Amino acid sequence: MKCKPENDGRKYDHHTLQLMRIQAIKAVRGGQSATEVATADGINRQTIYRWMAKPIPGRPSKLSDQQMRWVAEAVGNDTPQQDGFEFAL
Repeated sequence: MKCKPENDGRKYDHHTLQLMRIQAIKAVRGGQSATEVATADGINRQTIYRWMAKPIPGRPSKLSDQQMRWVAEAVGNDTPQQDGFEFAL
């Protein structure tokens, strides 16, 4: 009889747990069941539901999705010199 689960989440660092959480939430929102995701990741099904209910950390963005796309395009297409800066950071 097992007393402890083999895959204890406490052994993972914070960054790894965040990545697991993001991937699990994307999988469930993409159509997989919480049970399937939990089994594949080796974690408890209730953990998936807890992650889904937990708000994403940080304050909400002040920019809309359209504004974020504009910034990404503006920054990504040109070099700093093309935009009139003497050097890149």
